[in-house]
Amino acid sequence: MTPKQVAKQILVRPAPNGGHYFNGIRSLEQAVRTVFPDFGKPDRRLQRAYLDLVARELRIVRRIPETEKELELVAA
Repeated sequence: MTPKQVAKQILVRPAPNGGHYFNGIRSLEQAVRTVFPDFGKPDRRLQRAYLDLVARELRIVRRIPETEKELELVAA
């Protein structure tokens, strides 16, 4: 599948703490895997380039790096 075909199947909405949800999933990579199961086959460099093309089709200017835990603001 081309990045344009994948992007047409992904619904983007803003997340409450900033960033975006893609088909209800916080990670763009996981959302692409649900639409395009063969996405995990190429090496990491090709995956990153493919994600960049999908993000460009979705008109996402900047992606926040994924984290395992939720970020919390703490007053100093």
